[in-house]
Amino acid sequence: MNSLAVVLFATAFLRTAKCSVYVDLTTLPALPPSTVHLLIDYKPPFGHPHPNFTVPLNHNTVSINQTAPSTEYQVRIIGVQNNGSSVLINERIVASSPQVPRFVAVSATKSEAVISFHPPESRNNLSYYLEYSPEGREDSVNYIETNSTIVRLQRLLPGIEYQLKIFSVFEGIPSKTSVDVVFRTKSAASPKPAFVRQTLPPHLTFLPSLFPSTPAEMTPPPLVTPEELLTSLAKAILATESEPIESTTSVVATIPTTTESPTTPKRTTTTTPPTTTTILPMTLPTTQIQTASKISTTFTGFQQLGFTEAVSDFTQKLTLAKEKFEEDTPETPTPSAEALPVMDPKRGSSPNYDAYSNPPSYIYLEKMGSQVKVEWEVPETTLCDTYIVNYTVLTQPGSETFSVASPNPEIQIKMFIGHKTEIKTSCMLDGAEATSWWAYRVVDFGRPNAVENLRVKSAVTDEFYVGHVALEFDWPEDHDFDYYDIVVAYSLGRKIAPGNEVTVNQRGPIMISKLEAAKLHTFTVKNVSRELGIGSKTKGLRQMTPPVITSTLYPGQISSYAININFGESDPEHAFGHYELTFSGSSKNITKRLAKDDQKSFTFNKLIPGKTYDFTLYTVYKDIKSRPVETKITTYPLKVKKLYPVLGEGYATLYWDIENVADNDCRYRLSYAGTSNTGYQSTNTVELRNKNRHRFSNLAPDTYYTFTITVIMGVGEAEAESESETVTVALAGKHRSTPVLQRYGTRELSVQFENDYNVFADTNGNIENVAVIVTEDVELGGDDFDLKSWYEVRSEDKWGAYRASPTTYNPFHKRTVKSTTFVIGEEDCERRRLDEKYCNGILRSNTNYFVKIRAYTASNIAMETEWVSLSGTMEKEEIKESGRRLPCHMYLNGCPRKESSRNFYCHLLLSLVSTIYLLLLLD
Repeated sequence: MNSLAVVLFATAFLRTAKCSVYVDLTTLPALPPSTVHLLIDYKPPFGHPHPNFTVPLNHNTVSINQTAPSTEYQVRIIGVQNNGSSVLINERIVASSPQVPRFVAVSATKSEAVISFHPPESRNNLSYYLEYSPEGREDSVNYIETNSTIVRLQRLLPGIEYQLKIFSVFEGIPSKTSVDVVFRTKSAASPKPAFVRQTLPPHLTFLPSLFPSTPAEMTPPPLVTPEELLTSLAKAILATESEPIESTTSVVATIPTTTESPTTPKRTTTTTPPTTTTILPMTLPTTQIQTASKISTTFTGFQQLGFTEAVSDFTQKLTLAKEKFEEDTPETPTPSAEALPVMDPKRGSSPNYDAYSNPPSYIYLEKMGSQVKVEWEVPETTLCDTYIVNYTVLTQPGSETFSVASPNPEIQIKMFIGHKTEIKTSCMLDGAEATSWWAYRVVDFGRPNAVENLRVKSAVTDEFYVGHVALEFDWPEDHDFDYYDIVVAYSLGRKIAPGNEVTVNQRGPIMISKLEAAKLHTFTVKNVSRELGIGSKTKGLRQMTPPVITSTLYPGQISSYAININFGESDPEHAFGHYELTFSGSSKNITKRLAKDDQKSFTFNKLIPGKTYDFTLYTVYKDIKSRPVETKITTYPLKVKKLYPVLGEGYATLYWDIENVADNDCRYRLSYAGTSNTGYQSTNTVELRNKNRHRFSNLAPDTYYTFTITVIMGVGEAEAESESETVTVALAGKHRSTPVLQRYGTRELSVQFENDYNVFADTNGNIENVAVIVTEDVELGGDDFDLKSWYEVRSEDKWGAYRASPTTYNPFHKRTVKSTTFVIGEEDCERRRLDEKYCNGILRSNTNYFVKIRAYTASNIAMETEWVSLSGTMEKEEIKESGRRLPCHMYLNGCPRKESSRNFYCHLLLSLVSTIYLLLLLD
């Protein structure tokens, strides 16, 4: 009773659960070629489709719905073969998706929000994944991964409506749906303006000869771009007393006295009290005052657009750093969960392209220990005495900007591992920035994306005892060969030794050659930056190279129903465990595991004649097979069952039949050798494919011909020939007579023919029966050795060749008979006889027919005349016949014949005479 309650509870629960298990079929090993479909079995048996359901081979993924939430499923993938057997392909543990958490409440201030929720009822060992973004700003999404059910969101914008989604995660599998929450932060108080200026560090130096000597001629250079200055102003002015400005940067202009190159840039900051607004005094020339006026105009636009639109106008996109509660590896530091808003790592601060007359030049990088050498190329037409380099760590909290000056087109900066950095270089001439040239680039110092799903495509050891392994993997998304290389390292054994590396610069399988046979090798693959040398996470695997095989396969005795196969011993100097011999046909596969000392000769019986069988031999070492040694052998086909010739004047047509049990592609070698009465000899050979007849023309009269046919099956070295079948015939001289065809009635014809010894030669045997062959069109064919009957052609639009005479018809059984006449169409064939296949049925009226005579001998040799057509006209008595003739079945005694009226009166008169005679006797 308890078990029944558990089943009912599980059934009711699964009907409401929206959980699934996803099974990836793309990672399966190679399937056997005879696999028809896949069978998926899983435990526990809760889900839909139910366990043991079939999947076609062309599916890449399978989804099992209505599963138990947060449960590890044991999934077995089984391949069903064409013979009904099953093969276990793969077995794996797959986690089902969990249920969604239960939302409790959200409490928001102007910059923070506290989210609380309960875990689902299904299970407690879950983690949670949160993503939130401002309303309408789906491109600025923030992420949090946590194990806690109370989460505090910081650094939110005041007065903004946020969208929040909460997912449950079980062993890396998120829930199918999420809890969607919308909340709004409190509005901020009216801000008090604060003025922040950003410029070069105080230790910046310039060449003294490049600056004016009088204060009136002095024009301070623009040390920062207008966009950067406006962005800083916007952030400072929109700050409030309750949100203190963390730091301000002083403006310092220093006249250089030396020509030393600057070192690593330094930041100069002074912290102000939370409620104090600091405005530093400045003495600026007229040019600077005009710039300030321009800034003021731009700031007015800020007030009209509002906070979100103002920052978006200058930074293009705000992206909140991904918040993680777990520390990353030291090589890839990531921002903490309380990270400040940062710029878009891909687009940087969106520099003002309109301020320059040309697009930016490219910036080249070179790793120099823990620093990076930054280089750029300046056109010869551009004059620069100093280069100002501004670089910003985009993914660092606060996105602070560093500046450095250099008289040479290169500098060295610190490598910010794990971050994206924006680098911009300006050209300075006489203290002013040149607008004709600049350089710009966003550099990613993070680890590149690693390859996924590393696998072995093939492994083989060739006939020269050299091993080869082909590797495949899923390439990183948007992989650029101009900046990244795929480096494959390999070595003998379980550890990677330096020196054996292959750099891949194009997509496709990677072939590693010159490996030792039957040895364990280790392979690793990683994605490496060409400029910085930063590598991705390493993916690796180990593979045993196949063993060597030196054996050969060769056939022994072969018959139509058996094959003997032999193989030699493989070289014992090369390591292997045992042999494996595979015999395969269309309906069965046999594999024999053989020890080194077992016999090496086998006979396979009960085979199909003319069928090609495959034999494959391997050496096996630690379940790894060598390259295959293959051979194909064909059993001898059966010879033709009959070879029947039909002889005519100057030609011979041969018909044959064959027993092709395997339904193979059949070829025939057909030849003849002729010897005339004068001693002249002639030969001819043809090869035919999938035919059962052939006609030899232009044959000489008074000649004996021997025809030979051989059946050939198989291709190439597996070709096999059957025994030959022969027949000898004699072609007599030129025919002395031809049949004469005349109209005999409206639906009848008469044919008169002679026993011409040149047509029906005695040397081919005694005549057994004679066939009268009729057709409407000689091009329709049908005059085979075995002819059709009248019943088979009567429903056709045009009658092909058929036999009108019965099988026992032989007017020349006596040699004294010289000629005979046969009437075609005189029988009533409506009632079919069971003891006779052929019937002399009526002909169609107003139709022209062709007729020829064929004689069959006891030795199955046929001799025939040429086709003749209708000649002569109907007799006058036939023309005078009145009335239209009806079909034969309309008459009581069949079709009426000529003189039928006269016969009727004769019979009537005879009956009267007989009656009178009887009456006289009675009297």
